[in-house]
Amino acid sequence: MKYQIKNWSEYQHYKNRNPQWIKLHASLLSSEDWVVLDDASRVLAVACMLIAAKTDNEIDTSEQGGRYMQRVAYLNSEPNFKPLISCGFLVPCKQMLADASTLQADARPEESREDVEKEKEYSKPLSSSDEPDRVFAYWQEVMHHPKAKLDRKRRQKIRDRLADGYSTDDLMQAIDGCKRSPHHMGDNDRATVYDDIELICRDAPHVDKFIKLSDQPDMTGMSDAARQTAQAAHRWINEG
Repeated sequence: MKYQIKNWSEYQHYKNRNPQWIKLHASLLSSEDWVVLDDASRVLAVACMLIAAKTDNEIDTSEQGGRYMQRVAYLNSEPNFKPLISCGFLVPCKQMLADASTLQADARPEESREDVEKEKEYSKPLSSSDEPDRVFAYWQEVMHHPKAKLDRKRRQKIRDRLADGYSTDDLMQAIDGCKRSPHHMGDNDRATVYDDIELICRDAPHVDKFIKLSDQPDMTGMSDAARQTAQAAHRWINEG
């Protein structure tokens, strides 16, 4: 899955120079993205900025992309992009098309645009219309469905739960909970995976139960004895 850094124009500086430059404003330290992240994710955020300067703001969060990031940024372990996606620092590429079109239409020299940019606000939050796309992109990444489509039914289910008062972070947490459920990952009588976003967002009780599962240890790799205990929780999810 390809992502881009939100409000990239805030960080890009002299992109046609070699080497490219990025700007790290002091305001980043007090931004919501920075405050909610752990230290490893903060380092990864800066690494993403440096890579974005070379790739025209395109971050590959696949396993191959993660290995590339680890190698070129000299990270000690394979990067975990989920916190950056969850807080909104990284957004799906298509959400940035409008911003890219605006920048391409601006024919002023970069040095002149730099003076203008200092007076602009770049903290525009995601609109409500972006939220289903953000949730769906996270589901694609976690459940490994890169070719899945956000059709009308899936979008409506996500919108319904957002209308119930759940946040995008709540729905992402529910997706994590489904991923931790052996029953939904195929350990059931039919050997069938039940991981569709439409199921996760079917109604409020489903969201609530998957959120609870997200705080539990990953049960998909449990022993047979431990799995028996987990099955009781799965019956509660499906029958409660």
